[in-house]
Parts: sequence; structure tokens; C-alpha cells
Amino acid sequence: MTARHLLACCAFLLVGAAVRADDLAPWEKPAPAPTGTSAPAAEPTTAEADAALARLGDLAPILIQDEKQRADFLRLPAEKQAAQMRKNWEASPAWQKARIRWVIANLNEGSMLATQRAAVFMLAPPSIMYFEPQHDWTGETVKRVDGIPAVVAQLGANPPAAETLTLTGKLPTHAWVYPRSVTDARVLWFVDDDGDGTFRFVRDETVPIASRTFPSGGVEPPAELFPSAEGPAAVLADLPEVLKAGLPLKLRSDFFKAGQGRTYARFTLLVDPDDVDLELGVDPAAFAASATAWLRLEHDGLPAWQGSRPVKDGTTGKPWMLEFAAPLAPGTYELTAVAVDGAKAGGTAKFTAEVPSFAGALAISTPVIVRADADGKLPAAGAPAEDGALAPYQVGNFIARPDIGATFKRGETLALVVQVYNAAEAVVEYDLYRDGVYQSSLDPVKITKLPATQILPQEITSAFTDANYELRIQVADPSKPDAKLKASAPFRVRG
Repeated sequence: MTARHLLACCAFLLVGAAVRADDLAPWEKPAPAPTGTSAPAAEPTTAEADAALARLGDLAPILIQDEKQRADFLRLPAEKQAAQMRKNWEASPAWQKARIRWVIANLNEGSMLATQRAAVFMLAPPSIMYFEPQHDWTGETVKRVDGIPAVVAQLGANPPAAETLTLTGKLPTHAWVYPRSVTDARVLWFVDDDGDGTFRFVRDETVPIASRTFPSGGVEPPAELFPSAEGPAAVLADLPEVLKAGLPLKLRSDFFKAGQGRTYARFTLLVDPDDVDLELGVDPAAFAASATAWLRLEHDGLPAWQGSRPVKDGTTGKPWMLEFAAPLAPGTYELTAVAVDGAKAGGTAKFTAEVPSFAGALAISTPVIVRADADGKLPAAGAPAEDGALAPYQVGNFIARPDIGATFKRGETLALVVQVYNAAEAVVEYDLYRDGVYQSSLDPVKITKLPATQILPQEITSAFTDANYELRIQVADPSKPDAKLKASAPFRVRG
């Protein structure tokens, strides 16, 4: 068996806040869901709320940026301050409350809450945070930024000039990562240069997304800290009515890692054109010309996302495939699919999908079997849209259109596509089975920059007799011998 491996704003207002995330363009704000809203995060218990409220006064320099407004608030009697805090707390969405509680629990520096890191986090939490207690700084010149207003100014579109600071030695260091696209990420650096537990903002840079910031794994803030949509909840349109039903619909679910506590869910709705003729008595070409496919997602009984696609967009080959993709918080979703033409003929079906979380430890995406060219190559993906949206079937820098039947003839080439996340390095092993019996293995592949897209091209040679095959994948983290993940990708050879 031969193979060619390709490595491929804080709106909690006390009197009024002068700084909003919108004022900090091109600050990377959490991306809202395409439409609708996810289920709200769980409300805090009374004890949690009281604990947060008790420290809100310490956060006044962050929650109230305007000096006059802050001074006016602090001149109020203690009971009026407390009443104002309670009023604004109760009026805030769950994600805003969760963000305040997280700052209080995790970003205090001694007895101080109004810190530079807290100010940045309240504006926009990163997708992942790295910490190294002894990061090696070798005489590097960085910015010297003192005070919260100066940090906010540095994060704006036109940061003012700042004094410089030379960092030498091994210092406690944080790096916060904000993905901009599938290729680039913004990284903010904070350093405890005095060794007193106080972290100073020192650098704002853009790096390739695959750059290894630290050798250790990072921490991802929970999804509840990010709003699922900005502004009022969107009203989803009613799904179209199907008067003449009977068209069977199938669904394939693939999951990949997305930023900010979310998973990139790719749903492929499958329609067999032969069923259009057999079940509806309609010419498949005429049906595709006027039909639309819809997919609606609900989470805990609330609308989470909805999209539609012209059926004709997916009529290349059999079955017809319509892709729907959205960043979703992990959890269980109820899906409703509809495909209907202009005469209201078509079908509807319901599915359940369990969207996994890829946060924390070593993780891998859904393995996808695709059809490659004779050289084992896949089409290259273009740059993402300005809003970060990916091209249909985009995985990393490639277009990986799943081969639903996964049936190949000798002389063709398949490719197995999988992504690996959340480790400094990983080792990927592949074993081939035929009709459940082990056949051979490939040399392990070591990857040192994650996340990474792994593509395993495999030519279907004459040695592949007609049978059912399976590529079994094992991914391991060398620094953690027990951290091993397994996945399977079945395919068939016929002819």
C-alpha cells in the first residue's frame, strides 16, 4: 500500500460605557450565528449572581470607561450603587453575566480586578488562551503600555505611539489568539515583567493560523461567554408547505473545529434523483430547476439556524448533495429538512445531530472520504469571505466534497481528509482492513504544527479486489501516551 501525505462590548452598563467593541475596528468580535439565536446560557444561581455583584464595584474602571460618568457613579451612596448594579445585572443577557463572572473568577491579579487583561477580555474574549510560566524573551523590544485606557487605545484601528520596553529572560507570559480567517490569527501578548503577578500588554501581531504559539495546550473560554447573535433575535421564515410528499431525504453530518467555543457543523442533504421520478412522478431535471432545499436547526426548542439552497446547485453526480454549514455551540440539535418544487411537491424529514466540542485536549474532526485526481490532489480553496465564511465543502485550504457512496474502481484515487487539533504535535497512524481483516499499515506521520489538515491519497491499484474496506486512524499526542483517538473511514471497491 503506497500513499502520498500532504501536510497540509461589554454592554453591562453602569450609568453608561464610553467604549464599545464596535469602536475598536478592526477588533475581532465574536462572529454571530448566520440567523436566529442559540439557546441562552443557563442563568446563574443566586449565590453566583451575588458573588459577582459584590465585586462589580471593583470593575468600575472597565465597565465605565468615561471618567466623568465613573466619578458620578462612585459619588453615589453605597445603597444606590448597589441598586444600579442589580438593575443593570438583571437586564443583561446571560452571556454578559457569564463574561463578568469569568473575569472575576479567572483574571484577578491579587486583590485587583480592573486589570489590562480583564479590560481586553470584557471587550472580546479570545478563542484560545496560552500561558507559559517561563516564556523565553531574548532581549526583544515590545510596547510599554500602562493603564486600561492606553490598552484600549492600542487595540483600535489607529493605535497611538507607545514607549518601548526590552524583555529579557524567562517571564510569565500569556498569548491570546483571535482567528481572523482560515489562514491568519491575531495574537495579543501579556507579560509579567516585574514578577509581581501583574500582566502588561506588550504586543499585538498577526501570524499564520498554524503557528505554534506555545508548546503547551491552551484554554478555550466556554461558549456561553459569546453572544450567538447581535441585536434582537432574528425571526426565521416559515418552512415551505409540502402538499405532495413522499420524496425521501437523507442527511450526512461532518464536524470540524471552529473558534470561540463553537464547532463548524457541515450538513449535507442528500436527494436521489431516481426517487424524484419514482416517488413523485416528476421529471428530475424539471424538479431540480424549480425546487429549493431547506434545513432548520433547533436547540432546546429554540431556533438556532436556518438556511436554504436551490436544488440545482447540488445536481453534480448522484445523489444530489446540498451543503449547509454553520458554527454551532456543542449540544443536541433537532433538524428539519425540506425539499419542495414550485408545485409544492417534495419531501420532509427530521433528524437529530449531536454537535461535539473540540475544546481542550487532543481532538480530530470527522474523517471524510473524497475523490481525488490522478495525482492525489484536491482542489484548492480560495480565501474566506470577509465575514469568515468558507466555500462549500472547504476543509482547511482544500475543497473536500464527500463521496457519499465511497465506492471506487481500480485506477481511481481516493483521499482521506481529517483535521487534528489541540496539541503541540501529534502522530497519525493508518491501518487498512478488508472485510474486517487487517491488511497493512503505513509509516506513522508526525505533525508539529496544529491545527493541521491531513490528506491521505490512496490509488486503487489492482491489488484491491472487490470488497469492503476500512481505513482505521489513530492519532496520539507524544507528550501524553494515554491521549489516543481513533476513527474509521469505510469505502468499497467495485470493478
